[in-house]
Amino acid sequence: MAGKKDRGEPKKLTVTEIVRTIASGDGEHGPWEIKEIKALNAAGAPINETLKTFADVTPLLGKLEEFYVERQDHEKYGTSFLVSPKTSGLQLKVQVLEGRVDALEQRVAQLGQPGNPATPVPQSTPAAAAASSSPATSDDDIPF
Repeated sequence: MAGKKDRGEPKKLTVTEIVRTIASGDGEHGPWEIKEIKALNAAGAPINETLKTFADVTPLLGKLEEFYVERQDHEKYGTSFLVSPKTSGLQLKVQVLEGRVDALEQRVAQLGQPGNPATPVPQSTPAAAAASSSPATSDDDIPF
């Protein structure tokens, strides 16, 4: 693709920790933040280099994923490695949403379990009995 930098073959890494996040003001493409991260290589050994990323890698924590790795040498800050997930930003957002949906589904399933204090206990009240025995016959009976 013209204009794109050749990033080489992606490497398999497991991001284990976001050490810190550094935010900046407006850059050429708007505001940005960079994160220093810790990771394991494909064999599970810790990577003892300075790793950083602009991507939100939160949904990738603890997962073996493919990343493009670019060495960066800076006279003031030394050598570090910029890692970029092979997965696009949109795919990462979808993964975040999938995780949230899974968590909500688990929570809803727990709510339906007997003995869960948050599970409502059905109770028969005179109003509920009257409502179930005489259905509304017109829109005038609906209070909203």
